[in-house]
Amino acid sequence: MKDSDRTFWPYRPRSSIAWSFATLVGLLFMLILLKKYGIWPIGAASDTAVLIGPVLVSLLPVLLAILDVLIEGRRLG
Repeated sequence: MKDSDRTFWPYRPRSSIAWSFATLVGLLFMLILLKKYGIWPIGAASDTAVLIGPVLVSLLPVLLAILDVLIEGRRLG
C-alpha cells in the first residue's frame, strides 16, 4: 500500500476549508428548510443546541487534514 493511500483526508489541505464551508452551508440550508416547512421536531428553545451539530460536522474535513499533517510530520521526522 502506498503512503498516499493511508490518509484521512485524500485532498489538499486547502480544499478542506472549501469542503467545510460547503458542508456548513448545505447543512444550514437543510435546517432552514426543515424549520420553514414545519418539519422541525424540536422546539425553538433548543435551536442553538441543534446548530452546534452542523458546525461540528462541517469542521471534520479541517480536523482530518490537520491529523494528516501531524501524522506525516511524525512519519518524516
